[in-house]
Amino acid sequence: MNNNIKEKIKNAFEIAFSKAQNDNIEIIKLKGDGSTRNWYRLKSKNNSLIMVDHGITKDNCPELNSFIKIASHLENINIPVPKIYLYDLYYGIAILEDFGDLHLQSLILKNKKQDEIIKYYYMVIDILVNMSTKGLVGFDYSWAYQSTHYDKDLIIEKEYKYFVDAFLNIYSGIQINFSDLEDEFLLIADITLENVIYGLMHRDFQSRNIMISNNLPKIIDFQAARSGPIEYDLASLLIDPYVTLNNEICEKLLQYCFDKLSDRNKIDFYKTYKYCAINRNMQALGAFAYLSIKLKKKYFETYIPQAIKTLNANINILDINLPKLKKIIGKINS
Repeated sequence: MNNNIKEKIKNAFEIAFSKAQNDNIEIIKLKGDGSTRNWYRLKSKNNSLIMVDHGITKDNCPELNSFIKIASHLENINIPVPKIYLYDLYYGIAILEDFGDLHLQSLILKNKKQDEIIKYYYMVIDILVNMSTKGLVGFDYSWAYQSTHYDKDLIIEKEYKYFVDAFLNIYSGIQINFSDLEDEFLLIADITLENVIYGLMHRDFQSRNIMISNNLPKIIDFQAARSGPIEYDLASLLIDPYVTLNNEICEKLLQYCFDKLSDRNKIDFYKTYKYCAINRNMQALGAFAYLSIKLKKKYFETYIPQAIKTLNANINILDINLPKLKKIIGKINS
């Protein structure tokens, strides 16, 4: 790590804590997840911070720029996100508040008490509703570094084609052209967007992007936020392959979220949720395949069987005929 970055680390500690406490800062590399960024815990005595490192880029790191701008916006609407003490777009670094190591995933997998599990999910859904319903007020679409809206083009390119190319063709070895399934994919996409009420969408709202600090949920990895349906983030949370929630809990959480949304029609809400769940499921399978095959992060393979099981169950409760997709999914299961 170069001396300029080490100096910035010292400066961040001076901003976050008193200068006298921050000699001999230890830099500990953390295990990454699905991204190519590097993560570090910075420790000095009883104080710690987190540093994310994107590396030096020619274009002043648009991903980090989105993270910085959206973090400030979310903080202004009382979404619990990490405080940013220092950042440098040239070096591609940001030094943040440390929320610890406990993800919602770990908490839920350790906890066998259904009431406790539901309590934490209620808190997370409260945050989700607040983020979605208030988040577009004052949101500058130039902050969105990937796309500004969850729309038909995004669904097709980043979810369906990702599923076909990365998961079906490369990972599963089921050689098929996107065009062979295009009519059914377009039908699902059209129905997904029929009754959307747009809010601010996180796009990766799952248990590993929700930290538990001081017994409260905190939100991370929000730099891909854009305009989109709250039902998509809710689906990301409830069909999360990292945490397999039973049907009884899912129904309670669906109802809880709906009750928070006074402007939603119940039929439209549940219908949009079901179709968003299919889209999210395909995106997740594409991502797990890509990460395990292309990036050699084999531990993501462990989540594929549950994601396949969920996709099979969810696609069979849709009220439309999808013979080609169901046949393909049947091949995966066989």
